[in-house]
Amino acid sequence: MSNTGQVYGTLDMTLLNPKTGTVKLGYRNPNVSPNGLVMDRYDFTYDGRKFRDFATWVGKPSGKGNAFDIHGYGVSKIPVK
Repeated sequence: MSNTGQVYGTLDMTLLNPKTGTVKLGYRNPNVSPNGLVMDRYDFTYDGRKFRDFATWVGKPSGKGNAFDIHGYGVSKIPVK
């Protein structure tokens, strides 16, 4: 067992404070999330990539399914020049 997994897609990093270099994984989208910062939104759509579409088909619940946001927790810092 492992606590890591494969990532299928792209993760954005948002600079929260340019003076301190504080960053968080995710992107700002106030239309999707109340706090405006989400890593991804899973909505059970097919996007034309064979393996992802197959995984979506296998994991899709009966019916339409409910879309959900994937949130990251915590922040980190990057060097600022």
